[in-house]
Amino acid sequence: MTRLRPAVLSIAGTDPTGGAGLQADLQVFARCGVHGMAVPTALIEQDSRGVRRVHAVFPTVLEAQARACFEDAPPAAVKIGALATDDLVRIVAHLLACFGPVPAVLDPVFLSSNSVFLLERRGWDALRCELIPHVTIVTPNLAEAGVLLAQLPPTGVEAMERAARDLLRLGAPWVLLKGGHLAGDPVDVLVGRDRVKVLRGKRVDAHVHGTGCALSSAIAAGLALGLDVPTAVDRAHAYLQAAIAMSEQRGKGRRTLHFGAPYGV
Repeated sequence: MTRLRPAVLSIAGTDPTGGAGLQADLQVFARCGVHGMAVPTALIEQDSRGVRRVHAVFPTVLEAQARACFEDAPPAAVKIGALATDDLVRIVAHLLACFGPVPAVLDPVFLSSNSVFLLERRGWDALRCELIPHVTIVTPNLAEAGVLLAQLPPTGVEAMERAARDLLRLGAPWVLLKGGHLAGDPVDVLVGRDRVKVLRGKRVDAHVHGTGCALSSAIAAGLALGLDVPTAVDRAHAYLQAAIAMSEQRGKGRRTLHFGAPYGV
């Protein structure tokens, strides 16, 4: 009999093109060698060119589906993406409180790249104050860090480290601040309560969809496999770099990650 693979639950919005959201998360989980479970927060009208509309699920539906997963086959880790409304933020926070402790990765998505709200404004405080204290690691980009801290986004590596330390005060023990939107080669900063690590990559000349989804999902997979946070982040970072380098032009907008890129090699 084969060894049972750990499971990871993604709680996120959908992407009908498969480049981001739940559909991307499940592909990442499969590549990383974990079993994927999925609970949708919203049906999102989007393609490689951007988001059109967000249709949030009923809160009772999200809670019932998530409880089905936790009560029947508890996940070894949770990945959280777009949450759409403040009610859904609070339900996810309540679920983590009820069924934890479980390693949880939060990709705090507020706006799409074409400036459509993926979490309504009144949900921002709920995410900051009620959800983040229940997660293991939060993975904002520069703009999202600015929203969480109610200040201008950081503009360099030293400012990123300061911002990441400030984000620790919101309650998560780890912060991965993503600097891919800065000029030059991409730099991410991982900060824990007693650790700082700068992760550097190579800039690939490609405008790619779904990078935040893939990175956070790969981190969650690593945690489910028993890796510590720094090692899970290292493996996820290397996987994402490979997936970007191998990305494909499937649609009329941004490129699609190659989710079959090497993981853990």
